[in-house]
This record gives sequence, C-alpha cells and structure tokens, in this order.
Amino acid sequence: MARQHPGELVGSFLMEQIMDMIEKQTTEIEALMKIYTVILIPMANPDGVIHGNSRCNLAGLDLNRQWMK
Repeated sequence: MARQHPGELVGSFLMEQIMDMIEKQTTEIEALMKIYTVILIPMANPDGVIHGNSRCNLAGLDLNRQWMK
C-alpha cells in the first residue's frame, strides 16, 4: 500500500517499481505468483494527495491512526 500519508513520495516510486517487476513475468515472479496472492494499492489516500495534505485525507483524518472514523 502506497501513499497512505500523501507526502510520502517514496511509496509511489517503490510501488511503481514493484508493479514493473510483476509485469515483466520473469520465472522468479511467476513462481512467487503461484504461491502468493499479491494485492497492490498504489494510492490509499488520493484525495489527500490531490489536495496537498501532508498527513490527512480530505476530511482531516489521519488514515494511519483513525481507522474507525
């Protein structure tokens, strides 16, 4: 999961590299995909990213700490 906190740019770059690796379908990746289910969430907080928040979503909630609100 990337960009839970909008300002964490490195998460986007890492997610892009992971997706590129999976897309290449090497024998190692194919073997891993037979064993594991991979779920990628490239941007968990798009509204916060779009509006330039550094930690919160559009409603002002910190998605890393305020799960139930």
